Amino acid sequence: MQEPTTTLLRIAMKVLNKLGKRINQHAAQSVRQISPSRVAGQLAGQISENSIEQTKRVQEITGLLKTWHGELEQRRRQYVSHHV
Repeated sequence: MQEPTTTLLRIAMKVLNKLGKRINQHAAQSVRQISPSRVAGQLAGQISENSIEQTKRVQEITGLLKTWHGELEQRRRQYVSHHV
């Protein structure tokens, strides 16, 4: 399996950022559409909690990709400096 390029990692990070925003938008829209009832508060809380957990996972993966991106950039710089 080939190692991804720094460009592919940047694209993946952008996609994940958009996914995080979409998760939050969807959760907000879902909460707004809940009909008033005695369980509405519980349902809204559950939707919010799920959104927070999903967003947290996306941020964790994005953080790992940023670390990997930094490592690849550093390796590339070392390679270039050794071959100049």
